[in-house]
This record gives sequence, C-alpha cells and structure tokens, in this order.
Amino acid sequence: MIKNFRIISIVLILLALGSGAAWGETESTSNREVVLQLRWNHQFQFAGYYAAKELGYYEDEGLDVEIRSGSGGEGQTQFAPDEVIKGRAEFGVGSSDIILANDEREELMLVSSFFQKSPVRYYMLDTEEYSNLANLADKKVGIREEDLLSIEFKSMLRVEGVNLNRIPLIDKYSVFELEDLTTGKYDLIPGYTGGVIDYYAYKEGVKLKEIRAIDYGIDFYGDSLFTTKKLATEDPELVEKFRRASIKGWKYALENPEKTIDIILENYDNPEHKSKSDFREYNEFQSEKIRDLMLYPVVEIGNINPYRWDEMGSTLYQFGIIKNEFNAEKTIFNYEEIARGQEKDSLNQFIQFIMVGFLFSVVIFFINLSSKNTDLEIEIAEREEAEKRLKKERDRYEILFNSSIIGIVLTRRTGEIVQCNKKWLEMTGYDEGELVGRSMKTIISPEENEVPNELINKLIDGELTEYEVEQKYTKKDGGYLWGNLFMVAMDDSETDEKIYLNMVADITTKKMMEESVDRAEARFRDIVNEVAAEINVPIDFETKKIDDKTKMLSKLEEINLELEKMFKNELDENRKKEVLIIHQAKLAAMGEMIGNIAHQWRQPLNSLALVLSNLEDAFVHAELEQEYFDTCIERSRRLINQMSNTIDDFRYFFNPASEKEKFSPCESINSILYLLDEKFRFNDISVMFSDCDRNLSAYGYNNHYSQALFNVISNSADALADVDSPDKRIEIRVYEKGSDLVCEIEDNAGGIDEDIIDKVFEMYFTTKPGKKGTGLGLYITKTIIENNLNGKVNCENTKNGLMTKIRIPKESEDSDDE
Repeated sequence: MIKNFRIISIVLILLALGSGAAWGETESTSNREVVLQLRWNHQFQFAGYYAAKELGYYEDEGLDVEIRSGSGGEGQTQFAPDEVIKGRAEFGVGSSDIILANDEREELMLVSSFFQKSPVRYYMLDTEEYSNLANLADKKVGIREEDLLSIEFKSMLRVEGVNLNRIPLIDKYSVFELEDLTTGKYDLIPGYTGGVIDYYAYKEGVKLKEIRAIDYGIDFYGDSLFTTKKLATEDPELVEKFRRASIKGWKYALENPEKTIDIILENYDNPEHKSKSDFREYNEFQSEKIRDLMLYPVVEIGNINPYRWDEMGSTLYQFGIIKNEFNAEKTIFNYEEIARGQEKDSLNQFIQFIMVGFLFSVVIFFINLSSKNTDLEIEIAEREEAEKRLKKERDRYEILFNSSIIGIVLTRRTGEIVQCNKKWLEMTGYDEGELVGRSMKTIISPEENEVPNELINKLIDGELTEYEVEQKYTKKDGGYLWGNLFMVAMDDSETDEKIYLNMVADITTKKMMEESVDRAEARFRDIVNEVAAEINVPIDFETKKIDDKTKMLSKLEEINLELEKMFKNELDENRKKEVLIIHQAKLAAMGEMIGNIAHQWRQPLNSLALVLSNLEDAFVHAELEQEYFDTCIERSRRLINQMSNTIDDFRYFFNPASEKEKFSPCESINSILYLLDEKFRFNDISVMFSDCDRNLSAYGYNNHYSQALFNVISNSADALADVDSPDKRIEIRVYEKGSDLVCEIEDNAGGIDEDIIDKVFEMYFTTKPGKKGTGLGLYITKTIIENNLNGKVNCENTKNGLMTKIRIPKESEDSDDE
C-alpha cells in the first residue's frame, strides 16, 4: 500500500515538472502556418508585410505566412476582425473596426499601429462650394451603410452638431470612382489618401478638396496589426515573432520603395488597375503618402500610444457608436508582461498541481485502503465460487473416469503415467501413487510385445492417430493381465503437448481359456505318448499276458481317436463362430458405408435434379441458350464426378489409399460452392466468400476435406431453406492461426437449441423433420476431420445462427519436427 502511494506521488511530480517545462519549449521542427487578413486589395498600403514574407523575415522567425487580399469583389470587403475571430486568420489589419469588434466581447488584441494618422479622406471637386459640415446636408453625399469609412464622418458630424438623419446613407456595396464627382453623381465621396480616387485625380489633373477628421479633432489611428487575445495569451512567442518580422519588413519597404514595388508587382495583382505599368505608377504614388502616414522616421515603426486608442474609444462611445467603454491597456499586446504572467501562472499551476497531486495521492491512498477489504471479500467470494465450479467439474470428470468398466490410463510421449482410473488399479493390483510418474513400459510384459511396440512408435511419430492391439501386462503380485488395448493420441489443453489415452478391456479370461485348451491338448498328447511308451517295455511271452496288453492297446487307441474327433469338432465350431462374428462386423461396416454413400449422394442428386428441372423449363419456354446449356451440362458432369468420387472416398474412408499432400482450401471451397450453386439460387441464399487468400494451404486428404465441408455447407443451406427471410446468408472465412488453418462457416438460420447442440456430431442424430435427414452428415464430418486429417471440429450458436469451425494442420508433423 505504501509502495503504491509513493509511486503515484512520484508520477504526479514528474507530470508536473513536464507540464511546467512544456511552456518554455518554443522551438518547432517546421514553420508555423499563419494567415494575415488585409483590409483591401494588394497595394503599397501593405508593403511591409509583403517585404517580410518575400525577403524571408517571417521564415527566419519560423513562420509560413499567407497574405490574403481584403477584396471580395463588387465593392465587398473581407471584414478582417470577423475573419480573425472566427479562426480563418491568425492576424488582421484594422483600425477603429477593432474597437467595434471588441464592443460586445473583448476577443481582439492590438499588436502594432503602423499608420500613425488616419488615411481616411472625404473628397469633393475643388469647384464645389463648401464652408462647413452643415453645408453637406443639402448635397449628394456618398456615405455607405455599415462602412468603416463612415465612422470618422459620423464622428465629425456629431462634433459639429449636424443631424445625421439629414444625410441619407446609400447601399453598403456601392463602389466609388472619380467619375462619381466629375459626372455630378455625388458631391462628396469617401476614400483613402494615396488611394485610387486620389491617384486618378492626380493623374488626370482633377483638383479636389479634402475633408479630414483630424481637422475636427477626430484623431484616429490608421492601419494597425491585431490578433486574438486567446492566441496572444496562449502563444505570445508566436505573436512577438510576427510583430518583429512585420516591423522589419516595413522598415525595408519605407527605405526601399522601388524594390518593394518590384516585389508587389512580381507576386501580387490588383483588379483596380488595367496594366502592370498603371499598377506600378499607382504604388509609386501611394508610397509617398504611406511614408507620411507612418511619420517615418520621426515615430518608431509600430508604435502604440494607449492614450490615443483610449481617445478613439471614448469618441466612439460618446457618439453612441459603441455601447461599452473601451480600455486600451487591456487591448494592447505586451509581450514581456504576458510572458512574465505566464511564467508566474506556470509556477502557480505547478505548485497547485503538486498540492492537488499530493492531496489526490492521499485521498487515493485512503480510498484504496478502505476499499481493499471490499475488493478482497469480492475476490475471496469469486475464488470460492470458481473453486466450487471447478470442484463440480472435477467431481463430474472423476465420476465418469472412475466409473468406467474398462481400465483407462493417460500417458505422456515418454510413456510416463499421468493418471489412471480405479478400474485399472483393480485390474493391476497397484495403488495410484505407485503408478503415477512411473513409465508404462515397466508394467508391460516383455513377452509377445513386438507388434504393440511397433504400433506405439508409429503413434508417437504421427504415422497413426490410433491403434488397437492385444497387450500383456505384469500385475503387482507378479501375475499377468491380458488386455485389449485401444490407444489414441490427443492434445493436452494445459501443455499444448500430445497426451495418449490407453483404454484397456480385460481379456485375461479369454486368453486363459485359449491357453487351457492348448494345455489340455498338450496334456492329452503326453498321456498318449506315455501309454505308447509303456507298451514298448519288455514283457514275458505268456499267452494270457500278451492278450491283455493287446486289448489294452486297442482300447487306448479307440479313446485317442474319439478324443481327437471331439477336439477337432470343437475347434471347427469355434472357427465357424469366429468367421461368423467377422462376417457380421463386415456387414455392419458395409451397411454403415452404404448409408454414408446414400447420404453423400442425396445432395448431388438434389442439385442434379434442380439443374435438369431448370434446363427443362428453359427448353419448354424457348429460353434455352447455348451458353446456359453448356453451363448446365458442365455442372451436371461435375456433380456426377462428385458422386463417383464419393464412392472412392468411402472405400478408403477409414484407411485412405491416397497419400497426404498440400492442397488449397480456397479451391476446394469454390468447387463445393459451384456444385451447390443451384441449391443456393433455388432457395435465394447469398454466399459470402471472396477474400480468401489463394496462397493459403493445408496438409491432408483434399477429397476428404472437401467432403467434410460439403456436409457442413449443405446443412446450412438446408436450414436456410426452411427460414422465411429475405436475407439468407452463409459466410465462409478462411485464415491461419498458429500452425493450423481454420475455416469458419456461419449462417443466419437461427441456430440450434443449446440443449441438443452437443449431440449434433453423434451418429444418426438429426434436427431435420421427417425423413429429410439421416443423422450421418456431421458424424462423417467429425470422423474425417479428427481421424483422417488430425484436426478438430466444433460448432456454436451466434447472434443470428450457427457457426461451425474446422481446424486442420497446415503442415505435416514430420515437417514440423524437421
């Protein structure tokens, strides 16, 4: 318990140290991708950002920057604050719109202010009469709804006390051009100093009047760089890198305007200009204006005056443009302060983490301590229950094992005795402790055991799976026991080794009777020989004595002849009985074989009948085509061949004549599916078997393997034929598992009652109604797989039906040994 507590504490401390150090890891193996959202089309207005990107200043800071135009077409603009807040860009260029976006939720943070003066201007022709803002109420003013250019205009009107309602607003998507003034469409339109209207007026010699907000005490910043508070607080290093590189780019652009214009023309387009030369002249004109807006070199590039931003916010709040007061201190990015705060927060979090971790460890310790008893009680109860179940299973096994009427002995490959039942102990006179661990060879009589020794060696080497022979054993008291031994090799589930089951029936009485007959015959022969010898001894020649001896010899000869006749009759009678028993066994085996052949023929005959029926229907309805006719003939020939092969297969069912070899289970299954195709189509059964690896192989008798699978698949088809369902399926899967090849055949016919599922492999047991089933199919399958192919077969219910699993070796046991 104490050890677990210490381990938890150490882990929590290490985690805390790791989390505390994680913030300081700012290096990255690849450049960080970020997006900068501009306010309008690509032009010198954003020259510093282009220079920083194309000259590699951003890349030097580990940044991969995408600069997006603010033009959306048809006068529409991408609202930079909206793009940044919604996560489509990390940085944006804005001005008073930053304050507007922060009015409802303070999500944006100012990084740098590059334009120290507002570039917004309101233009009219020089000939237009104008003395003050009140004159505009009677003029055609082009001020758009929800336009950033209108913010400073509205602020000027409020300063002068002009009623805003007297100046109607136009559609927010309207586009202004110099022609709007020269044609008289509008008397006043908004624009930027150095913008398109200012440039074309200069180029065409049109004189304009300018109205500036600064002249009415409205001193707003121009273009400023901003980001989200979330990014600034979570990754201040990234924001600082972008700010540094952008300032460096602006310094280069202001000191090298011509080279910067070359960069802009080479990499960016502006749809407002029809030619590259026009675009160049426009940028050259704008570059002078931008230098004046940035007050370079008098004011440091990117300088932010919190007081001026507070004044901007105060003006917008005073005139009702924003609902909440603006606080510049909370909005301006301060890298050093945020970094110090993060270090402090990280330290506090580390301390809190340690404290929470310690308290958590203590709580866990006591919770663990208090719950151990409950867990221990549950574990004890579960173990007791498991022991009870195990005891019941063992008791059941012991009852079956020890109540057998024959002797049963389990041995290992070396002959070591693992277990023996009570019957065997009674038969040999030993105690169990005297036999377990002892070699079986020590209680086998060395006499007359040449043949049994040869058979057991073949069984161990895998040449046989079982054998039956008469065996002579030595009992504890020195006597002998004759037994009829049936020996079979099995897999030990606990050790994955072979274990050998010795089942011995006591035939000592039979052997004694045979030996008694032999001894009686020998004794009789000895008596006769002794009498004959006695007759040959010297005698006197008195007549009476000679006659007595002659009569005695005649009588003995008659007895001898009679005994020989009786013995011969008894021997002939015994031989007749033995021949009769063998004949009866042959008839029984023949009857079983005929029944098996009849069962195996039933499925191909049904399929053949279906093929002929379909062929007849096609002929009657004039639908018989040559291709279909050839297919039916080929399928019929294969079914007939299958029936012929069945006879040969059953001839060598218990003693295969062919050699074991490698074969393709996929090809075997495809052949079976081909033979059963008519049955599948007749009963609307879908068979899913398409992903079989044709490189898979198994070892054994291909024809027997096919016969076993044919029985299982045909049984599934018969079960589905009685199911009323639109979705009847048989799924076949073949795969390797260890040294075995496994074939799973699963249907959705509803499965088998759990009470009888263990009986499906017994002879003559069938679940089919009436006389539809013989009860031999799965019995034959089990015999083929387990006796002839050294495999295993079992079945189990699934959710919708029954799954039969067949496992056979991939290689021969000889190849494994090698």
